[in-house]
Amino acid sequence: MKRTLEWHRSCYWTGTKQMDNMHLLVANSIPALSNRIESLVLDACFDQAGVETTRIGRADELVKLASSGAYELVIVAADNLLPPPGLRKSWVSADEAVRAIRAIRGRCDTPVIAVSIFPDEWSLVEAGVGCVVRLPFESEKLESEVRRVLRVADQVKESKPGRLSWNELVVRRFGTA
Repeated sequence: MKRTLEWHRSCYWTGTKQMDNMHLLVANSIPALSNRIESLVLDACFDQAGVETTRIGRADELVKLASSGAYELVIVAADNLLPPPGLRKSWVSADEAVRAIRAIRGRCDTPVIAVSIFPDEWSLVEAGVGCVVRLPFESEKLESEVRRVLRVADQVKESKPGRLSWNELVVRRFGTA
């Protein structure tokens, strides 16, 4: 049964404004890249929605969780998925990643964004991803794709002394851009 996408109400309050809560699934086995993706999604949803993130690293977990319909957005690093336990290879092949995305799209309508270095990004698009952001990616491109997919308005960011975005905090702390 296909589930229509809906935002779940929760009790997040900032001042007098109630915010929606968005559930994000990040499928990637490299923690530094997952941190970067999550910080960019937090920036894209800044002051408009709370973000609850689930992180996974294996292709079998991706199909199971993404197909559940519990997430409003799935971001897949298609090159960085691990195989199920017991297999000797260290990474999932491009074909296996495409099959996993097809399985998800066949079971639910959750939007999927792929972050990839695959030379053939059309196979990912044909499998059902909304867009492919090539690695190394520009922060603004991923943020704009997240806003487009979630229908979150672009914000005019005012510079407030002492208040940094999630992405700015990560960059200052770890020195990655």
